[in-house]
Amino acid sequence: MQRHTVTATFGDTVLGRTDHALQIEGTYYIPEQDVTAELRISLLTTLCIWKGIARYQHLEIDGQTIRNAAWTYLVPSQLAWPIRRMVAFAPAAGIIVHREDTELDVPPAPPVHR
Repeated sequence: MQRHTVTATFGDTVLGRTDHALQIEGTYYIPEQDVTAELRISLLTTLCIWKGIARYQHLEIDGQTIRNAAWTYLVPSQLAWPIRRMVAFAPAAGIIVHREDTELDVPPAPPVHR
């Protein structure tokens, strides 16, 4: 899996930044140690058929709680083991994860011969 540089934000607040994010099914997973946001464990869990059980977390920011704004796989399946203890943020909660190294994935333009 390729690593990416991403920054997660809510409004003007940076929730985390890393050079080691992994992308699976369009979602970026950020290593726990690179998340600076205050997260609090939620009771919500969901089951992904191939990744395992996701444990959700509430985001505490500027005196407000954004419920179930993030999730992590504490013990994912063997196929998803690389995202173990990484945090994903829910776009529906208003969180934006911006990939900063996008230009690295664009193939160079072919040379122009005249």
